Order: sequence, then C-alpha cells, then structure tokens
Amino acid sequence: MSFAPGVRDGFEFISKMSPTRIWNAFKVFSSYYYARISGNTFQWGLPIAISIEPTTSCNLRCPECPSGLRSFSRPTGMLENDTYAGIINELAPHTPYLIMYFQGEP
Repeated sequence: MSFAPGVRDGFEFISKMSPTRIWNAFKVFSSYYYARISGNTFQWGLPIAISIEPTTSCNLRCPECPSGLRSFSRPTGMLENDTYAGIINELAPHTPYLIMYFQGEP
C-alpha cells in the first residue's frame, strides 16, 4: 500500500513517540493553553522539537546568510562534542524531533 509523502511522514513521526514523549507533549501543549486562558506565563515540559547548529562555519558566500557574509556576532567554529552529547542525552527521551542545521554548512 502506498501513501502520500505527508501521510508517510506522519506515520514515521508517530512511530517515534514513546509514552515519555507523549507525556512531555501533553505537558507542553497544556501549559500553552493554560497560559493562553489564564494570561499567566507558565512552562511545563521540555521542548518537543529542537534545532542544533553544529557549526557556524561555511565555505559558501551566500549574500543573504550571516554565515556567508561572515557577519556573525558569535565566534565561528564547531559545536563541542561534549556539549552536543549533553544536549542529546538530556532531551532524547522527551523530544521526538531534531533538526541538525541552522546557518552554518555542516
């Protein structure tokens, strides 16, 4: 049986959901709705998606990108392995979605 790409992606995402990740998503969404209804800021749970920038360096010179223009306000370099491992180890049980790209060219 063949599914449309969006449906297949949905099934793939659902297959990654564990009870811990479902509980974390419930906490995040319920804190959002609580804050919206009450007007009080409230954060419960860990992120359900994270984006990690493994490097700020890039060999391209794209005119619309801070990396290409060399206009970062932070140092150019690679993410330390210990920092990366710490983030992943802390969030992996709770976060089903990870993006390994931002402005650098890994």
